[in-house]
Amino acid sequence: MRGGGEVQSADGRARLMIGQDALLEQRELWVTVRRVNRNGLVGAMYEFGPEGLQFEKPVTLQIEEEMDNLVIAHADPERPVRITDTRRVGGILQGSLRHFSMYGCFNNNAPCMSDADCLQGQLCNAQTATCENPGQNGCNVDSDCAQGELCDPM
Repeated sequence: MRGGGEVQSADGRARLMIGQDALLEQRELWVTVRRVNRNGLVGAMYEFGPEGLQFEKPVTLQIEEEMDNLVIAHADPERPVRITDTRRVGGILQGSLRHFSMYGCFNNNAPCMSDADCLQGQLCNAQTATCENPGQNGCNVDSDCAQGELCDPM
């Protein structure tokens, strides 16, 4: 695919839309639906290939999911990395990609036991046992700070 087009998953829930000139050369693209059990994951993971393919211009990934408070995230082995421009359009989440990897929809406020259970950039609030975006100062509670420091999330 060079001149633009679409790739759709076998379950029909994920669609990648590739604009004109996003790829410099003709490439065969594919998507595999993976059913995995991972904290915060809602639905399937979608592995796009060939792995590591880079785009000259951003491409748009859409995933059908009705549940609220979700983000599309790259399934990094350590912690999922949210796609920063994830937005909801009706029952579809969409965001921009610059490379191929494995992506899925993750609960933005997933239950957690530690920071490692949360999306990259989020912290586990020990009092509520949910993942949260840190306050303006990078903390939610005092335990997020160095010893002797207090959290002022504002």
